[in-house]
Amino acid sequence: MSMQKSYCKQMRYSGPESLTPSSAEKFDVLIQMEVLSGCQQACLGCFVDKNIDPAMNQMIIDRAKELTDGVKRTGLNLREFVIGPTDFFTASNTESVLNNSVVQEIMREHTGARIAAPAKFDVASMDRLKEIFAILDDENKFRRDMIIEFIMPISK
Repeated sequence: MSMQKSYCKQMRYSGPESLTPSSAEKFDVLIQMEVLSGCQQACLGCFVDKNIDPAMNQMIIDRAKELTDGVKRTGLNLREFVIGPTDFFTASNTESVLNNSVVQEIMREHTGARIAAPAKFDVASMDRLKEIFAILDDENKFRRDMIIEFIMPISK
């Protein structure tokens, strides 16, 4: 497969990597917070720690808040807040993470940010989807117009 040279050049020079440091306000930032634990999937090639110590979660969340505060302070844009590393619907602590007031504060402060999370819909029950979306749809916790992006691993 080949790509037209003009298109290739446009792709190479159209992203944030083509900006000068003085144009840093245009940079998008993605922060990945690895706090979900437990996963019943056996995705081919999976290398993530499925058994993260729940006692570490608040420390990781607080560190993520420090990072997002820095993003805001420097005028950058938080584009994605990844909650992982395991499956969003089968992790044993998804509700705990989503109900965390610091996580909710991060998402309220960064109005252009979305949550991204690994998720396997083919194994999630409708009851489980309803439990998770009841939290995400609660306007006292998350913005009404917030986007959630699911990253779907494909395996055997």
